[in-house]
Amino acid sequence: MISFSSTWMLVMIPAVILLATAVLFGSRHHGSLRHLTWRWNLLFIVAALGFLSFYTLQTYQQQFHRRTEQIEQEFLQQARDQVRQRASFVHDLILDEKKGSEQQLKQSLRQTVLQAVHLAETLIARYQNQMDSVELTRLVVESLRPLRYRNGRGYLFATRLDGTELLFADHPEYEGRNMVDMQDQDGVFYVREMIRLSRQKGEGFVSYRISQPGDTGWHHKKIAYIHYVPELKAFIGTGEYLQSFEREVQQKIIDKLDRLVGEGPLSIFGASYEGTSLFGPAKGKNVLNVQDNNGIFVVHELIRTAKKGGGFVRYEMPDSLGKGHYEKISYCLPLEMWNCYVGAGIDLSFVHQNIACARQALMTSLRSQIAQGALFIVVLGFILWAVGQRLSRSIKDNVTVLNRALETVAGDGREVELDDVKFDEFIAIGQAANRMLEQRRIAEDELNDTRLRFRTALERAPLMVALVDPQRYILFSNSMWNDAVPMDVCAAHLEAHWFSEASWVKFDTAFDQMVKGRLQQERFDICLKNVQGEKRYYDMALATIQNADGENSSILVMARDITERRQAEERLTWLAHYDALTGLAHRNYAKEQLEQMLTGEVADDLWLLMFDINRFKRINEVYGHAMGDFVLKELAQRLQSLQPSPRISARLSSNEFIIVISLPDDESIDETVERFKAVLCAPLQCNDNRLVVDTRISGVCCHQVEDAAELLHRADVALREVKEGRHTQGFMVYDERLDQIYQENELLEKALRLALQSPEQFQLHFQPIWSLNPQHLKGFEALVRWQHPTFGLISPARFIPLAEQRALIVPLGQIIFKRACETLAQWLKRYPTVQQGMVRLSVNMAPQQFVTENFIEEIEATLELWSLPPEILCIEITETSLMEDPELAIQRIRALKEMGIAISIDDFGTGYSSLSYLQQFDVDIIKLDRSLVVNIAETHSAQRIIDAVVRLGHDLDLTIVAEGVETFDQLQQLRKLNCDAIQGYLTGKPCPIEGVHDWLSAPEKFPLSRLD
Repeated sequence: MISFSSTWMLVMIPAVILLATAVLFGSRHHGSLRHLTWRWNLLFIVAALGFLSFYTLQTYQQQFHRRTEQIEQEFLQQARDQVRQRASFVHDLILDEKKGSEQQLKQSLRQTVLQAVHLAETLIARYQNQMDSVELTRLVVESLRPLRYRNGRGYLFATRLDGTELLFADHPEYEGRNMVDMQDQDGVFYVREMIRLSRQKGEGFVSYRISQPGDTGWHHKKIAYIHYVPELKAFIGTGEYLQSFEREVQQKIIDKLDRLVGEGPLSIFGASYEGTSLFGPAKGKNVLNVQDNNGIFVVHELIRTAKKGGGFVRYEMPDSLGKGHYEKISYCLPLEMWNCYVGAGIDLSFVHQNIACARQALMTSLRSQIAQGALFIVVLGFILWAVGQRLSRSIKDNVTVLNRALETVAGDGREVELDDVKFDEFIAIGQAANRMLEQRRIAEDELNDTRLRFRTALERAPLMVALVDPQRYILFSNSMWNDAVPMDVCAAHLEAHWFSEASWVKFDTAFDQMVKGRLQQERFDICLKNVQGEKRYYDMALATIQNADGENSSILVMARDITERRQAEERLTWLAHYDALTGLAHRNYAKEQLEQMLTGEVADDLWLLMFDINRFKRINEVYGHAMGDFVLKELAQRLQSLQPSPRISARLSSNEFIIVISLPDDESIDETVERFKAVLCAPLQCNDNRLVVDTRISGVCCHQVEDAAELLHRADVALREVKEGRHTQGFMVYDERLDQIYQENELLEKALRLALQSPEQFQLHFQPIWSLNPQHLKGFEALVRWQHPTFGLISPARFIPLAEQRALIVPLGQIIFKRACETLAQWLKRYPTVQQGMVRLSVNMAPQQFVTENFIEEIEATLELWSLPPEILCIEITETSLMEDPELAIQRIRALKEMGIAISIDDFGTGYSSLSYLQQFDVDIIKLDRSLVVNIAETHSAQRIIDAVVRLGHDLDLTIVAEGVETFDQLQQLRKLNCDAIQGYLTGKPCPIEGVHDWLSAPEKFPLSRLD
């Protein structure tokens, strides 16, 4: 088959190539379409039939090979299946035979014991009235002793339930001994097991190791059956040695398998792992080292495969293992109980004979199919030849008709008549000619319409449009161009004076490049003068227009007015760098300017000043944001007017500014700042409002810093010190120690924020307030202490101001108030003094907490939570917080008074001290600040101030409490001035809750009674 196909290809390919060459070279000159069609038909027929023949032969050949391989695989698989089935049959037969033999053994043992039991029962029934139990037992034992079976290996034994051996035929020396503790080599107490079976079931099988007749060793495995005899109070049993039994069973099975080994291609075999053949070829011989002709140790391979769980082994059968030399495939399985393997094999020469027969039948069938295909190809060739001849004649007739019709079209332009044309292709040619005529007429009409639409589109386009020739004469321009460009309509030529100088250079260069063909299009922004002489900005685009020869015949110029956009971009660029309200640079642009400044050489006298408007938020709240904006713009103008003129001026945030100046030679920084401050803080007049603003200033020497961010940071740190009131002059120069203070404050702020999440760090101490007339305990003031787990006890003077500055005083105040109410609730349950309302607890309220929206609701909710009467609570408010927003303060105080809570003005005398508001606020208590009390014994002015406050307070029915009383002289002076109550270290230091017990238990015991 393969040789025939290759020969066919070697003949067909050259033949087709020669035929194609003849056809192609024969058609190079003009000739008849009919002859040309005939030649191509011949080439097609020969090529088609040739390739069809080749394809058919190739297909049959591939099918033959695939089917042959399939048959080989099927026969080999059948052989494998037969071998595996026969090996599994042998393996299962051995297991079944062994299992059956074991069952027969157990049945034989049981039958033997039951016969002995029957003999014993018969003797007992016959002689039990004639003998005592001892004699009767001896009679039964002696009757059973001589009984032997299985070639003398089998004997009977009898044992009492207490373990005493009555009968032991193989070892009579053990009779009369107690065997209950007898243990074999595996640790089995087999006598105990027999006793257990006798008591629980009356019978059963037991496996153990013991001696064998003729052998003194006790390692022989044995299976025994016992049966309990109640009359003897003992069990009788017998057993079989398994090793001897298994040898007999193995020999029995091997003999049976030998009978199954027969002649034919299929065989069975078995051998030990030591190489000794058990059955099958070379039975009884050691074939471990037998090799086939390929050098393979056949038995080694079979053993290795069996130990892996079984499988196939293919080899050539050695002469020493069988009759003759042949290829064989075997399947083997392990048989661990005999330490051997079993298997089956088949002679592959028998399989190859079957494959050869099947292949011969397939070849016969294939030859028949090839003959039928050849006949079909011959018939098909004749049919194609006839069809080709008919097609050639038809083509000739249709070409003649079409030629006549086309000559008519060429003569007078009429459409081609196609009634006599039969071929669709020639009809399509005629229809194409007709369409070409129609499309030419349509194209002419569309060309005229396109010209009109193009001109109209350019005229009405929302762009300036002009068409310019290479000599720069304007061939066409729309109305927008004519209205915008100051050109002479009669001499329409591009002029340089229309453009700005830079724009003309760009336009002229691009135009020349496009005329020379180096550019096809270009776009740029230019500046033109319009008819009115104004400068306008345009987005202009140029594009080349080519003629039919591909040459640039004209340039299309289009422009769009972008003047407004250009102005907007310039405005956005300005806004990106400057503040819209003040006209100063904003933060980012200022940082860029500072970075640029610091990259060069920085003079020693170059300073950065940072300004902040004091209480600017208050200006917005009171006068409105319009006034705030006016203040910012006015301050920006004043900054820019300072002398020397600032090198850099910027607005960093809402009311924060910076300037960079060179310090005058004859001034220090303090003198310059003082002069600037006089200019900046001058009164402002806006409509009817006259404002006086105050600024806080910080300064940093630029020479000391190399980074803009660090420069601003230092100025900000110094300004924060000024804001927090640690420098009353309103100006501070940066010092490195400020960074340490700043970092300490930042660290303390973080710790405070964490502490607010763990309120147990805050503890309340209580300082007593004593009435002077009569002398008794009037109340306590709750004072907060912060016990930090790491920093220890932190002074209120350290963290209270920080909490106010960092907006943490409100949550801190809420914690203090809730803790104070909780403590007051405990006192209310324990002390009669509190229950009778004789003692009040005063709690300080920060200004920020006092003005919160839900302040009153929080007070009410806390009192309700702890079921507190409001009369035993006093809220202390600083006079500064009252004057921040007097109207709101009056509303809040009125609400608290309606609830029954007492109101105290704390630190009176340190703030506004507006006595006119006292009556409006409707407070209950005035607490004189310790700054007034500390000098009362030495200065008359302090005495006169306190005297005036006490008199006014008494006129308004207010209670006057003096804070910070530390000496007896101060106490005496306050008594003379009729002060109502005192608070201070003299009468009691702040103490934790455990220290108030004595005071609340004896409120009438004035601590200074002994001095009176």
